[in-house]
Amino acid sequence: MSIGDADAVAMLNREMQYHADPTRIADRFRSISAQPGNALFVAHVDGDVLGWAHVRIVELLQLAPYAALVGLAVRTDARRQRIGAQLVAACRAWALERGHAGVRLP
Repeated sequence: MSIGDADAVAMLNREMQYHADPTRIADRFRSISAQPGNALFVAHVDGDVLGWAHVRIVELLQLAPYAALVGLAVRTDARRQRIGAQLVAACRAWALERGHAGVRLP
């Protein structure tokens, strides 16, 4: 994901009933990107943003650290095209590169 995706991600979030304007999305992107143990992925097709995913490393006192899929959205008109599966696969690959067995839901 890049800062240039903020407008399209904001529109997708509105579709998902998460209302945030592009400026807030851009601010959140900058904040999340600056935090170690976080990754944001966007699915692009022909320059259009069709979905996004957010994965992060969760550290808890009672459990070993693990990768958690904390956000996933796919545009309504792009569903049933395996966009979500591709985003989850990118999250899994990111987790594996960091020594985690896979991705969990929090």
